[in-house]
Amino acid sequence: REYPQRVFLLLGSRDVNKLRFAAEIETDSGCGQEIDDVYLAQGADVTFSDFLRRQNHAAPTVISRVRWILAHTMDCPNGIEARAVELRTLGRPVTEEEIVLSYSELVQPGGENAWLLAYIK
Repeated sequence: REYPQRVFLLLGSRDVNKLRFAAEIETDSGCGQEIDDVYLAQGADVTFSDFLRRQNHAAPTVISRVRWILAHTMDCPNGIEARAVELRTLGRPVTEEEIVLSYSELVQPGGENAWLLAYIK
C-alpha cells in the first residue's frame, strides 16, 4: 500500500469470480432458485434446482447456494472444505455460517478481508 507503483497483482479466474459473491450470497436477498441456469461452468449441466434435488434439500439455503456456485459454476467442488482448512489455519471458527461469512467478507466494501476490492479500485 505504501508503494502501489511497485505492486503487481496476478489474479486467477477463481479470485475474480469471487466478486460474484457480493450479489449472489447476500443473506438478505434470499437464496431462491432465481439464479437457475446462470453462470454454469463450461460443460456443466447441473442447475441450482437440480443440485438441490440431488442433495435432497427441500428449500435453498445460503450454504447450498455457495456449494452449488463453487462446484458447478467455478469448477471448485471442494471449495467449502478448502475454505474450512484456511479458516482453521487462521484460527477462525469453522461452521457453515462462518464459511459463508468468510466468502462474503472477501467482497464487502470496507471489510477487513476485502483485499481483492482494495487492489482493483
